[in-house]
Amino acid sequence: MPREAGTPNTTQCLAAGGFAGMAVDVALFPLDTIKTRLQAKAGFMASGGFRGIYSGLSSAVIGSSPGAAMFFLTYEQVKAGCEKRVSPKYQPFVHMFAASAGEIAACLVRVPTEVTKQRLQAKHHPSLSTAIRGTYAAEGLLGFYRGYLTQVVREIPFTCI
Repeated sequence: MPREAGTPNTTQCLAAGGFAGMAVDVALFPLDTIKTRLQAKAGFMASGGFRGIYSGLSSAVIGSSPGAAMFFLTYEQVKAGCEKRVSPKYQPFVHMFAASAGEIAACLVRVPTEVTKQRLQAKHHPSLSTAIRGTYAAEGLLGFYRGYLTQVVREIPFTCI
């Protein structure tokens, strides 16, 4: 199917999404670590306090680019497929539907990295490799998708706004 002028191609979607996602995640990572430690069962100070504020950054960086790229790629593809089939007066709904589909796809990548990142931030594991092995040994592959549905339900209203 030919692209409309101004519509980004697949490579542009992947690159733009990847760079944007990584930039946001790295910039806001210290705030996310503090939030995670405040919510930890062990308490803020026992989970590391303000020390090691970048614990888990490797997991976030590894997952942020693919997750954001997956969102933008899915969004653009779904939007392109729906725009021609829907009346112009309903185009805002096309964007909301495409964004929701993008979030569902992105969470397939984002949730496993988020689970791993939070376990590192809360000092449950000393390194990325032990966090991955420990999660898999204790919970199997589904352990990486703990909270997937909750994450999707939380993200969709934000993405529609």
